[in-house]
Amino acid sequence: LCCAPECDPHNSFRSLNNRLPENAKDPAHLYEVILESQPCWWYFDVEYSRKTNPDLDPDAAAAAFRQTLSGFCRDRLGAELDESSMLEMISSTPDKFSMHAVIKSLRRLGTQQEQPLAFANNAQAGLLVRELMSYARSLRRERPDSCARHLFAVAPPSEAAHAASRPQEVSIIDETVYSRNRCFRLIFNSKFGKQAALRMSAPGQARQHPTAQM
Repeated sequence: LCCAPECDPHNSFRSLNNRLPENAKDPAHLYEVILESQPCWWYFDVEYSRKTNPDLDPDAAAAAFRQTLSGFCRDRLGAELDESSMLEMISSTPDKFSMHAVIKSLRRLGTQQEQPLAFANNAQAGLLVRELMSYARSLRRERPDSCARHLFAVAPPSEAAHAASRPQEVSIIDETVYSRNRCFRLIFNSKFGKQAALRMSAPGQARQHPTAQM
C-alpha cells in the first residue's frame, strides 16, 4: 500500500494470498516494511484517545484531516488533493480512533492533470508532514474556529505520569511513523493481541481494492 509504487498491487496481493493458510480462524498480523532506501507514497497514521477526548467526534477528526490536507496542498504546494487516489483505512475502537491514509497523486490547479506523489524515501514524506503540521498550527492561530483545531487532542496519561500533571496536547497525525525501515500494518490485518483490523473506510474503496479481486 505505502511503498514500491512501481510494483503491480494485484500480483503482490495474489502472491501474498497464496501464502496464507486457508480458513484461518485467528486474525492476521501482517505488516509491510517501508525500506529507508525505497520510494513510497504519502502515507499517514491518524489516531487519538477517545477516552481523553470525548468531545472530538471521529467523523469531525477525519473531515478535518482531509480539509486541512487539501488546503495545505492548494496553498503550499500549488496543487489540488486528488481524492480519487486516496485510500483511507479505519481500525477504530470505542477507546481509540485509528485511521491510515495513503495518497498517490495530486492534480494541477485548474486542470485534471495528475501529479504522482511518490517520494524517494519515507524521510522525505515525513518532512512534508512537518510542513503540513506547521500549516495546521498557523491556521489554528489565525482562525481558532477552523477545522484545523480538530487535528490536536489531549494525549492519554502515561503510566509514569503524575496524576496531577497537566494534560499534554498532541497532534492526531503521528509524526514518528517516518523512521527507517518502518513497519506499517497491512489492510485487513490487526495488531498482535488486538481484534480491530484495518478496513476500508468507504464501501466503494473496498470493492476496488486488489484484495477484493482475489
